[in-house]
Amino acid sequence: MKTISELVNLKNFRIETEADRAENEQQMLKAIKLNRLALIQQMALITGAQAIKRNNAYFDLNFNPVEPAQFRKIIEIDDNFNDVLLLLSEYLYGESDYPKNIDPQKSLLLIGNIGVGKTTILRTLMKLQKFYILSATDITDVAMQGENFNTYDYGYKRPLNQKDIAVDDLGTEPIRVMSYGNELAVMASFLSHRYNLWINQKIKTHITTNLSMHEIEDRYGLRVYDRLMEMCEIIVMTGESKRR
Repeated sequence: MKTISELVNLKNFRIETEADRAENEQQMLKAIKLNRLALIQQMALITGAQAIKRNNAYFDLNFNPVEPAQFRKIIEIDDNFNDVLLLLSEYLYGESDYPKNIDPQKSLLLIGNIGVGKTTILRTLMKLQKFYILSATDITDVAMQGENFNTYDYGYKRPLNQKDIAVDDLGTEPIRVMSYGNELAVMASFLSHRYNLWINQKIKTHITTNLSMHEIEDRYGLRVYDRLMEMCEIIVMTGESKRR
């Protein structure tokens, strides 16, 4: 049985713990807002945008209210795009006001229609995490030239199998190509190779695509589908095209 002194100390400890927890939560929320703002500012630099539209209100890049007429290019942040920014904040910084348990050791697979912001997000991540971006057609073009498309450096300084990369516009490349009389299922082979790099060395392969997961399975087969499900965090982007 605890003494009065022990109970008083325990009560004080609980009060201090709850106060610390509240302060930590406030600090975390502040950090989340700053992280999200930093992501938006980086996107603005990449796209040349000068202002932000959110819920029919307009802000400059420091979230001060502005009149839209004075700006030529504006980033529009609808509810889905805001959710994506929350996920990216958690993925990059490990903080979120609504944790989705997104695994920062996995790659990102961004799915959505043309113009919803997939490539902009990819280019933003590239600035923050320093990886290569290749189009899916780059890879099949190298295969048709007879090069080893899994290890070719694609004009970069390091072979591809030593570096995190991103594949932009998966699904726009031909399913099969001919190389010196041989028919190759290039992208299925490439993604399987990148899966092995992730399993053995945690080397990432981020991807953007207009294809749904069902279409990915139809196009590349169940084996590739299963591997993408295992090595990627899947983020579906919806909404209207942001291209103007």
